[in-house]
Amino acid sequence: MAARTFTNNAVVTTTTSSMTATVPGNAGTFTIAAATNWPTANFTVLVDSELILVSSRSGTTCTVATSGRGYDGTTGAIHASGAIISHQAASLDYQEANNHVNASSGVHGVTGSVVGTTDTQALTNKTINGSSNTMTNLVTSQAFSGSASVVTGATVTTVVSFSATVPSGCQLAEAVFELTYTGTNQRTAFNISLGGTAMSGDNSRWVSLPDGSTYGVSKACFLASPPTGAQTLLIKSVASTAAVTATASISGVLKYYT
Repeated sequence: MAARTFTNNAVVTTTTSSMTATVPGNAGTFTIAAATNWPTANFTVLVDSELILVSSRSGTTCTVATSGRGYDGTTGAIHASGAIISHQAASLDYQEANNHVNASSGVHGVTGSVVGTTDTQALTNKTINGSSNTMTNLVTSQAFSGSASVVTGATVTTVVSFSATVPSGCQLAEAVFELTYTGTNQRTAFNISLGGTAMSGDNSRWVSLPDGSTYGVSKACFLASPPTGAQTLLIKSVASTAAVTATASISGVLKYYT
């Protein structure tokens, strides 16, 4: 529906053509004596006790809109030439504005929600159901942790075996974790894989830590275009010598970028 228009100081004038209760009807025309400050499209007029919705005006000729006679609950009536006519607001103009203020949907000319698909909008206080919406450029994550003893050189020890759920459309997976290593001869390398594919970044880098103490270090690994669905994140430790006697503990977050 086209927006209705309004003007100030529209002159009160008279009709220069007569009307029956139904003529002029849809797209029919009537004429007025003057049109100073009158709108040119989509406005209402009052003649006697009938409101008429006008779709357009050219000079002093007004065209009746579809269903414009007997508008907004009034009744189509006979009007003699010379009847007083004026530009007026209808009760519908006020009621629609009030309904809009109090509505939570079906406003701004749309039938659904206020959120559009073309304009840039900042959304707050919204609950989005991921199962029924396609969301992109979002980061989701899963926390993981694990620990294991590393006692012999060149022996691969699984420190973390984590069942990950990689979302569809994931473009990048990132494993960010904190390593705590306690023991003697603490030199080890870590191999990190997701779904059987090695992750890059800090993967396979040797970590040398002081003997007889607890030491922490942060590591981050990445995997572009990871396999999606149910996968396993494996973080394995390889001690450098047979003299290593230590415990590795890891806690971190596996992040997914879609």
